[in-house]
Amino acid sequence: MRGIRTAYGADLSGGHLVVVRCVQARHKPRCETVFEGAFEPGAAPAALAKLGTEWTRPDVILAGSVSAQDSFVRWIHTPLNAPAKAIRVLPSLLDVQIPFPLETCEHAVVSLRRAGNGAVDLLAVAARREDLQRRLAAYADAGLDPEVLDQEGLALWTQSLRELPLERDMARIVAYVGAESSTLVLGQGPDQSFTGAHGVRLGAKQLFDPRNGEDAARQFALRAQQVARAQIPGRLAAGALQWLWAGPGAGDPALLRPLEEAMQTLGPPRFHAHGQPTTFLARSLAFRALGEEPLLCNLRGAKLTHRKTALRAHADTHRAIAWLGAAGIALCLAGAAWHGVLQGRDRAAQSALTRMAQAATGLSNIPRGQELLVTRRALDEQRELFAPFKAAFEPTLAGLLARILEQCSQMGVSLEAVSLRPDGATLQGAAKDWNHCDMLSGLLQEAGFAADVQREDAGADERVHFSIKASRIAEGQGS
Repeated sequence: MRGIRTAYGADLSGGHLVVVRCVQARHKPRCETVFEGAFEPGAAPAALAKLGTEWTRPDVILAGSVSAQDSFVRWIHTPLNAPAKAIRVLPSLLDVQIPFPLETCEHAVVSLRRAGNGAVDLLAVAARREDLQRRLAAYADAGLDPEVLDQEGLALWTQSLRELPLERDMARIVAYVGAESSTLVLGQGPDQSFTGAHGVRLGAKQLFDPRNGEDAARQFALRAQQVARAQIPGRLAAGALQWLWAGPGAGDPALLRPLEEAMQTLGPPRFHAHGQPTTFLARSLAFRALGEEPLLCNLRGAKLTHRKTALRAHADTHRAIAWLGAAGIALCLAGAAWHGVLQGRDRAAQSALTRMAQAATGLSNIPRGQELLVTRRALDEQRELFAPFKAAFEPTLAGLLARILEQCSQMGVSLEAVSLRPDGATLQGAAKDWNHCDMLSGLLQEAGFAADVQREDAGADERVHFSIKASRIAEGQGS
């Protein structure tokens, strides 16, 4: 997110709160735990009360999350190939799949991909507005007002891949054990694709209960088995399923061992725990608030927008307007400069045209825009004076006759009549070949005549009889 240098992630589970601060650094963000522990509803922990003024700064952001139980995240298959069109029809497709009216929800598209047939699949997130308001009220009891309300499953998945990339052809379940509920997040495939997130109404309080913990562990394992079969189609190879623990309830490996034994029917999975599991979700929320992760999501939509988000959007709008204004001024200046360049070129061309007209006409004062007309009139007046000189350099009729006779001798053309005048010419005769007439016509055209050839079919003498009439092309006519 533009201008954000510091982000806080707040994981609120029951009466347990974890807050992590991440500061943008040159290579990667630096994170530290600000608060971890229980708190009294309605009274902010002292360690957080000191940060109240920092959270109001525009370059600082606080992110919370809504649980998988209170939200919906799913890949929606569309029949469309164009992403923009697929996003436009999402509300109607989403309305069919969620168990509550879409107009009571906040929803967003966080990713898209191409299906095998080329159609667009959308990863959509939705949550009822009243559930989001209830979640914000829970944060308010801890003295927190998160600007971002992320989706828990997406946050867990991206942080899991960040800390431990998924190997090719492997599947993974990230199990977040909260104080009173848990979340199972699944993904698989060579693209490490997010598959789904599911809530389990069993948390550390129930799973680690000395009296009923064993029964709760069986219910947890049954739910995990149902989710895995639904979300991971086909049979996985031995050891191809990773199970990674996280959350406030995942800090003691000894407490997790009975749960792992109850879930041996899943493959069995390869069990691991993320480093510092109790702050795992809070770290992810802070990372994502800095804009460092894919699948970003904020369910504080139009009707729940945080005041800082609105102010930031307002500032971005003003910044964009300022940039557009500056760009407009720059374009105006560039236009004015270019106009000056064009005027300079126009003046230079006009000066050159005037000089040429003066040289051709001998006049010193020619009106602007009349150069061509004045020059043409002057040349017309001078044509008669130059006629003798022109005639001296033009081909003579005697020379033309000599070339015609030479050509006829070479081609075996017999001439019956020849008439050559300054303004016209006539040739009559017989040729051995149909094309010989064109050669004679070409000689007349080279001498400035427009020639018309008329032929007769070969007679008893097997020769082509022809007649060529030509007239002098007047000056000024096209060539």
